[in-house]
Amino acid sequence: MSYSNQPHLQTIQTALQRDVDRRLVSERWRIVQGSFAMMLAFTVAVWPQVNSNLFIVWMSGYAIWIGITFLAHSGRILGKWRDRYETPILVNMISASRGIWICGIALTNWPAFIQGGEFFWTLTTLWAIALAAQTIMVTVGNDYFIQAILATAIVMMAATRQWQISIGTIFFLIPAIKALDSARQVRMNEVKLRTTLTYQARYDGLTGLLNRVGIEEQFSELPPGPLAAMFVDLDRFKEVNDRLGHTMGDELLEQVGQRVQDVIQHRSHLLARLGGDEFFLVLPGCPLRDLLAISDTILNTLEQPFTLTSGQAYISASIGTATTSGDIANLEQLIRDADQAMYRAKEAGRRRVIYYDQSLRQDAQERLGLESSLRQAVAENKIVAWGQPIINYQTGTIAKVELLARWKLDQKNIPPDLFISIAANIGLTSDIARFMVNQAQKSLEKWKKIPALKETCITVNVEAQDLVEGLVVDYLENLVFTEQIDPAKLILEITERGLIEAESKARFQIDRLHTLGVRVAIDDFGAGYSSLRSVMTLPVDLLKFDRSLVAGATQDQRMQNVLSAMVEMASSFKITVIGEGIEKPEDIEVMKQLKVHLLQGFYCANPMPLKEVSNFAKEFLPHD
Repeated sequence: MSYSNQPHLQTIQTALQRDVDRRLVSERWRIVQGSFAMMLAFTVAVWPQVNSNLFIVWMSGYAIWIGITFLAHSGRILGKWRDRYETPILVNMISASRGIWICGIALTNWPAFIQGGEFFWTLTTLWAIALAAQTIMVTVGNDYFIQAILATAIVMMAATRQWQISIGTIFFLIPAIKALDSARQVRMNEVKLRTTLTYQARYDGLTGLLNRVGIEEQFSELPPGPLAAMFVDLDRFKEVNDRLGHTMGDELLEQVGQRVQDVIQHRSHLLARLGGDEFFLVLPGCPLRDLLAISDTILNTLEQPFTLTSGQAYISASIGTATTSGDIANLEQLIRDADQAMYRAKEAGRRRVIYYDQSLRQDAQERLGLESSLRQAVAENKIVAWGQPIINYQTGTIAKVELLARWKLDQKNIPPDLFISIAANIGLTSDIARFMVNQAQKSLEKWKKIPALKETCITVNVEAQDLVEGLVVDYLENLVFTEQIDPAKLILEITERGLIEAESKARFQIDRLHTLGVRVAIDDFGAGYSSLRSVMTLPVDLLKFDRSLVAGATQDQRMQNVLSAMVEMASSFKITVIGEGIEKPEDIEVMKQLKVHLLQGFYCANPMPLKEVSNFAKEFLPHD
């Protein structure tokens, strides 16, 4: 939802307009020079034969029409009309009527012109014909009066029988005519350019759909009434870009836009690509029942395979929907509501449609309050580190301790999943990760004096995006090089889904960590969509089975067989496996059968404040 391209576009338009104006001023000056030369020639040629009283009367009448026309066209300044294409038709009619008036003079004097009567009236007839042609053609003929002026001017010069002046005038007039033609071409090119830039400012160059500016303009023109909106965000689109390249990603986005168009083409709608893989749809007068039906259709349509130049691609989408019932609708609010519902769809597991109802509105308000409080808590170091031991049941020792962030607001514990997701949305996860690394550093220093914890490692959770950006790795480099932390005692945990989505960029940072001596673990393996094979492509050191896999293995022999195969494969890659979510004695028995010795869960040890870990270690006896 970014406006970042608009200032750049306005700069281009301003520069182009400045260049056009500069060239037009130059051409117009040459036109003025030629016109002045022609007027001077006429004056020298005919003034001795002119009845000055008649001339003053005739010129006064013409000046009056010039004034009327000027007043009519003053709207170009006041109304900011750039050219006649934007001028109201009434004003154009006034301009044309000036030409008609001049034609009337010509018709009135036509008999005198035919009979070779008074020279002044003959001359004014020719002059009136030229001016009428110019006025009418300028108004309705798109500037194609240039050749007519040239021909008329030659005839008029000849009529004066002042041949030297006639020839001299033509020499002055021809450059002016060329300059006029050049100015017309410049103006026409500017109109075409402005049309192109206007389109580019309002439409997405890739899909041809509206962009943010375009949908804002068209939304403001919608008639009053209820509106329905849909925010569509593609799942796993980064994977397509990383694996197939951005060209294929662009091709996929084009096809996505076309598929959505095909679904809604029979309804009145506004469809925009807001940026990246985000699409926004407005459906005027669409009831909620139809909105949800359309959303389901789009969801199913986008799950069908896409045929790209390099082969087939599969994606899914998360869709947030919202409605307004009042006559007054705010586009920004509608986007925010649908966007909030879309994020809830992603949090619920993706590939689904969520409607923005009262409960979501209340949640959104609560989250806004939590965002402000969380910023303050992070700034004031009010986030607390707890530790949950990871037990080695083969040796009966505490092998590792996972640091867990905890936050209490107004004496109320905020669920970690909630405030970590909020921190991710507002960019605070890297700050929390650095705080947890600091706590790990202090704990490792204290545990050197405790025999039961002397060889224990600490694991710290890091968001995949923070790993990719390298901020946490930079911080660790400083600690390792200044010998403030032992890298062999530190493990960074990244969730499986986040790590696989950023695989190509994460690999470089993982190599940096290995250079430092820090190990990397994949957390919650089995909760995402990736295969063990895709995980094995990354140079990770540990693999933590999600608790859903552990629970499944205790209830289903087939799942147990699957886990056994995973353990063997991980062992062949020299990857250490940890079982999470150990909550019952049966879980321990199954893990032992699978030869998974590192276990973590409430049955092994509950999370506890870091200061209590040392006491727990001294009294620790593993469960049988």
